[in-house]
Amino acid sequence: MADLIMRLTELVKAPARRQRAALGLLSRPHRLAPLLDALIADEAAARRVADSSYRHPLGFDKYVLWCRHPAGRIRMHVWWPETERGEEHPHNHRFPFSSAVVAGLVRSELFVEKCGGSPYTRFIDDTPLQADGWRLRAAGATAVVPSAIMEVGAGSAYSQAAETFHRVDVASGLTVTLFLEGVVSRSHSEVLIRPGQHPPALVPRIPFTRHELTERFALLSHLLVHQGPPAGSADRL
Repeated sequence: MADLIMRLTELVKAPARRQRAALGLLSRPHRLAPLLDALIADEAAARRVADSSYRHPLGFDKYVLWCRHPAGRIRMHVWWPETERGEEHPHNHRFPFSSAVVAGLVRSELFVEKCGGSPYTRFIDDTPLQADGWRLRAAGATAVVPSAIMEVGAGSAYSQAAETFHRVDVASGLTVTLFLEGVVSRSHSEVLIRPGQHPPALVPRIPFTRHELTERFALLSHLLVHQGPPAGSADRL
């Protein structure tokens, strides 16, 4: 797995088309499942991944498979079947990215700022990567309008600029994506929240234990290969 991931890291500064092609190869279920199995078998590697991975407040697991921040990271996002999804607000990133869908369907709605659009409060996220959680600070009002909707299915990939506002939605079944962060190009990202709504003062990051990570990777590997859960797995998540 390390060899394949290192080859992908060479693409951090490559054109988006090359990034999508490389992610598309790795995101095939018959390729990704053995890589997860290899991570399970490597105790030190599994511990490193677990230490930087966590259950995201929006309802998906975020696994950092490789990190050379600010030079780039490779992440895997997993929305488990039937688990509760949180409300995602329009937001952008500190880096450009490319993402490939391994399983499921991702619906990404894009927005542009425009006078007369829907009103939002802009919040700035400049939280350090290793902080214990996210802290957002208000930075005035803005307005946005939808500019496009993309539906990306398994086997397909897309790229996005750092400054682009988007909001992602997935269906209730298993959804898995691979996400390649480009080189950090901005000091912060922005989150747009409806007037009258207020984010919590601190949203904690609680890393997985190695046991939690290997158990989840084993289940995901099985689902990718067999398209169904093993007996007795329903209460694992």
